[in-house]
Amino acid sequence: MSQADINAVIEQFRMAAHRSLQAGFDGIELHAAHGHLLHQFLSPLSNQRTDTYGGSLENRVRLIQEVLGAIRTEVGINYPVQLRVSASDFADGGLTPAEVALALTYLESELDAVHVSSGGLVPAAPLATPEGYQTPYAAVIKQYVKIPVIAVGNIRTQTFANFILADEIADMIAIGRPLLEDASFGEKMLSLA
Repeated sequence: MSQADINAVIEQFRMAAHRSLQAGFDGIELHAAHGHLLHQFLSPLSNQRTDTYGGSLENRVRLIQEVLGAIRTEVGINYPVQLRVSASDFADGGLTPAEVALALTYLESELDAVHVSSGGLVPAAPLATPEGYQTPYAAVIKQYVKIPVIAVGNIRTQTFANFILADEIADMIAIGRPLLEDASFGEKMLSLA
């Protein structure tokens, strides 16, 4: 991507934020995970640039910073903006939870929360996906940042979700696949309270 291409992408994110406001959304989750463009810039596996957007972690996080700046210009400081990250690329030389946590220290002044996922950049997967398999990544990131951390990853019971919160592994829980598999999953979880 040329600088003109990068500038155009930043403007497209700004306009998307504008449309989010117009549509009445309550907040924005910026996707920098699962092999999407912002993840590609952040990961040393995919980012082979030699300019101010490549090389060091500070450079590789630059596009996300600039996108967040553009979004904040559009939505202001009181509108919730969170970032979804892949805390591991599951490959040698790729992102690790500690490196992503350090990257977040450059970004957290523009964020209201971080949603911690993993993978998606290369065709590598975790060795196993037991209950809460991504929560250790959230725990690492929580040690570095002051903003709320959202855990995700095969969290299917109220007991386990409460454990994550009580043990301060994360500040919030995100649930995806169970809701896709069972439209009444949320109601069932709440009825157990």
